[in-house]
Amino acid sequence: MAPLVVVLVVALGCMGLSLRRLLFVFDAPFSDAEALLKTLRAAKKRGVTLLDAKLPDGSFEGMVQEAIAAPADIRVARLGEALMELEFSLAHWARVPRVCASITSSVGFLGAAVFLRRGLLEEVDGDAPDFNGLVLSAIGVAAVGIAGAITCALLHRAAMREAKQRMRGADDLVEWLETYGIDVGAGEPAQLDYTGAPEATGDSAEPVAAVANAGVD
Repeated sequence: MAPLVVVLVVALGCMGLSLRRLLFVFDAPFSDAEALLKTLRAAKKRGVTLLDAKLPDGSFEGMVQEAIAAPADIRVARLGEALMELEFSLAHWARVPRVCASITSSVGFLGAAVFLRRGLLEEVDGDAPDFNGLVLSAIGVAAVGIAGAITCALLHRAAMREAKQRMRGADDLVEWLETYGIDVGAGEPAQLDYTGAPEATGDSAEPVAAVANAGVD
């Protein structure tokens, strides 16, 4: 039974590492860019500014908020930096589930081969071993490794799907901001309507970034 125990331990360890990869994706500094983008698109006749929005500290949207508040000459670079930070966070341990799937399947087949070899070399009361029983037991050992590999592959697929969805939402948000972002004078937040004409208050100083829907549905 030693090969079965080894295969089981390896499979559980690999599944745990693959699950950790999925949790890294969900733990990325991200709240909900798609929901924020829908809010911005739906806001036609009321002022909307990311500078006024209450966003989670350290989230991707928070980094975007800081980027659009930066001076105009570095704003695009800061937006790109926010995207790179998010992409790096989502790619953490990206290859681990695939490696784990390969390891656990290989260990499963190796364990089955070792189990079968040991059984064939042993004699039970001087008689030949039960070949059919050995084959079935070896298949069971291999099945544990294969099940672990399938689980790792499914976790990898779930992590990749979630990461792609989050990156797509982040790209759409940044693209919308770059297209419809409007610089207004410093002071009180500007009231922006769907016509895209800002009505800033206060004397112009350092530009701050506000976001208007500009008539886009």
